[in-house]
Amino acid sequence: MTGLSWVAVLLSFCMSLVALVVFRKMAPSWGLLDHPSERKLHRVNTPLIGGIAVACGIAASLIWWMPFSPLISSFLVGAAVVAFVGVLDDIYDISVRIRVVGQILAGCVVIISGDTYLMSLGNLVGLGDIHLGILALPFTLFAAVGVMNAFNMIDGIDGLLGVSSLIALTGFTVLSMLSGNHMLVWLGTVCIASLLPYFFSNLQADGHSFKVFMGDAGSLLMGFTVTWLFIVGSQSHLTSTVVIDPVTTLYLVAVPLMDILTVMARRVKQKRSPWLADRQHIHHLFEKAGYSQKQTLIRLTLIMTAIAGLGVILQYTNAAEWVRFVVIVVVLFGYIGLTKYLKGQMSRIERTEN
Repeated sequence: MTGLSWVAVLLSFCMSLVALVVFRKMAPSWGLLDHPSERKLHRVNTPLIGGIAVACGIAASLIWWMPFSPLISSFLVGAAVVAFVGVLDDIYDISVRIRVVGQILAGCVVIISGDTYLMSLGNLVGLGDIHLGILALPFTLFAAVGVMNAFNMIDGIDGLLGVSSLIALTGFTVLSMLSGNHMLVWLGTVCIASLLPYFFSNLQADGHSFKVFMGDAGSLLMGFTVTWLFIVGSQSHLTSTVVIDPVTTLYLVAVPLMDILTVMARRVKQKRSPWLADRQHIHHLFEKAGYSQKQTLIRLTLIMTAIAGLGVILQYTNAAEWVRFVVIVVVLFGYIGLTKYLKGQMSRIERTEN
């Protein structure tokens, strides 16, 4: 990257930091406060402006540095739609239906205006590339909404959403560097730089003057941004140099995806709405099994880093895509085994207490 592009990265960091400081003072008047409740771990009102700050950092660099093209402008508009819907949810607690409609609208913006969609899933089963054809647009929407909600649901303890996002973005940026795609390296670095001020702020102790949460605006924005980067980096009609195979993206967001799949399957099995909030996510299971927030964050960070690192290594060594798909399915079963182990720990604790 050139000197000016590094200036743009610094701009994204500084803009995000400034927005964080300014918006946290305005959060009470905007109604962007997360209030304590029985389902939440914090004990004081905390500003929900992390996502808005990150959005400002990313937008500032893209608008200043990138030439306006349908690809970039559609992303900025789509990101604005997602962030707006998230802010509405943070203030008014809107229905799931409205949230999903907003997510679909954002997806349609980048698909229609930016031609940003999944055309190929790669050679997942060893029989040749899977071309989606007429299913490309609906499948892309399904994937985008799925990842956005996966990131939204993983945001349950301090630092977890930030770590999940940083691991996905770092893996993408490393693969872009290995492929020599400087534009995607820059885009990934800008997103990382915009995220860092929020991440360090979110790790502050409960009640700290600079403590903030992402809010739904931020969790949905990070899911949308990661999905957009993965599509751009994996589809030959969008980039001169493909940097990430579709199967590798599953490794970079493995825990959020596995969490939403297992939680929603569990809710359906229990004959409850798959969208009904509860405390069955992976971080909740760790908590109920006797682990502190810090211990949970460290363990999940190690798990996510190991899976993402495995995905990067397998792509770098040119392992067959169908082999990588089999491996990630094995990882999923390992994840299910982890949840069963944690539930066993929970049962032992309950027996001891009784």
